[in-house]
Amino acid sequence: EQSSRKARSRGRIRKALKVGARERVVMYVSSNYDLNYRYLSYRNHSDNDYFRQQVRILRFLCSLHNLRVVLKLHPSFGSPLPSWIQRSLPEEVTVRSARGAFGSMIHLADAVVMDTPATSLVQVLQGSARVYVYNTCYHWEPGILEVLQRTCCVSDDFDSWAQSFRRDIASGRAFEPRLDDPELI
Repeated sequence: EQSSRKARSRGRIRKALKVGARERVVMYVSSNYDLNYRYLSYRNHSDNDYFRQQVRILRFLCSLHNLRVVLKLHPSFGSPLPSWIQRSLPEEVTVRSARGAFGSMIHLADAVVMDTPATSLVQVLQGSARVYVYNTCYHWEPGILEVLQRTCCVSDDFDSWAQSFRRDIASGRAFEPRLDDPELI
């Protein structure tokens, strides 16, 4: 809650990032690579697999028309995504530096895409953006997935996740404010 109280208003954050007030914005919040950071558990795949998954998500998002894709990098060091974007998608993706707390950006986007829900999921649920989680890394505690799926799109199958996202974009649902669920926080 503290980070959501410090969050910039939609108008201020969009102006700071040079994003138009009427643009349809999807923010992809990428997570950290394991590198040497994981000490309590492990993910289901390697950092190379994870990079390929991030590229797949970015290519998918950029294939959708009339969207502004903003990538919010994890604050750790070492992501290869900015250099890949520079070579492959320089015009399609706005890369937001890892500097600055994610909580200050929760009102930027109409829809938020996440690949590994962690602290940032709790933060984004303080805002009103639609949330789309493609998660192949973590297992959910009993009951959590059911609560999340009432207001968020959560899937571990890329094709199913992408189909839901594409359908919500086409219908306009992805740009409607997400309904609060008191059980989420």
